[in-house]
Amino acid sequence: SDKLVTAIGSLPDGYALTPPPPTPPTTQELIALLEIAVQQHLDSTAQSKGYDSAHACISYINSSNATWWSEAHAMNVWRDAVWGFCQTLETSGTAESLPTKEQLIGALPIAPW
Repeated sequence: SDKLVTAIGSLPDGYALTPPPPTPPTTQELIALLEIAVQQHLDSTAQSKGYDSAHACISYINSSNATWWSEAHAMNVWRDAVWGFCQTLETSGTAESLPTKEQLIGALPIAPW
């Protein structure tokens, strides 16, 4: 005859009904996530002008088209300023002192357009 299981008994040592709390990310992991957010910000700014990415925009740096040339140079200068700003955070930050993604994006040098 079939038996209905109504209880599993006591848990063995070392097991729990709830998972342990997540391990907080390391400083390096947080910096990597912030770097991704910054790159996405650079790329979305370039995309607002019709480029696929910041890299694609900068690839027009020797263009004979004055608009593309100008936009490529502006993006190049801005990208350098953005990553220069971020580099100071990487060398001085601990996990507790790093900004949130929103705080970092808000503190970056202003986009060229």
